[in-house]
Amino acid sequence: MYHATNKDEPRHGTTAEDLHGVFCCWTRVEVLIATAGARRAVSELATVLGLGRTLVSSHLSDLADSGLVRRDDAGKKHFYALTGATRVGIGEEMVELAVRADDGSEMVFRIARGARVMRLLKRAVGLVERESPVVGKVGPERRGEDRDDKARSATAI
Repeated sequence: MYHATNKDEPRHGTTAEDLHGVFCCWTRVEVLIATAGARRAVSELATVLGLGRTLVSSHLSDLADSGLVRRDDAGKKHFYALTGATRVGIGEEMVELAVRADDGSEMVFRIARGARVMRLLKRAVGLVERESPVVGKVGPERRGEDRDDKARSATAI
């Protein structure tokens, strides 16, 4: 994963390999899910997720370097939100994460609600669910349907 040394420095084009690096850490996935919906401050994300601000900030920096979240500054606070390269869908049976690299490659991860890893992601998923009253269908039963109509999606790919 490319790490910019200066926030004004243009990032290199991301590839499928870069995207794979995002999903090799469940904490980073949790932070990515939590940024779906409204833009959030690092301190808010840290509090809701029960993680340290430094850890959350580090993961957000990696996600921003990959082009999956964007950073907006407001004084001394930094706010993060998903970019157009990322979609998070929360359904009754699964959570879906879809990301697109600059080279056009895409990755879609579907995590069943009953999967063990959902214990690690439950705070982030709960945050997104509380924010949006409509929980759409995400999963195999929806193949061929337009996901944007029924799935909660922070940003469509």
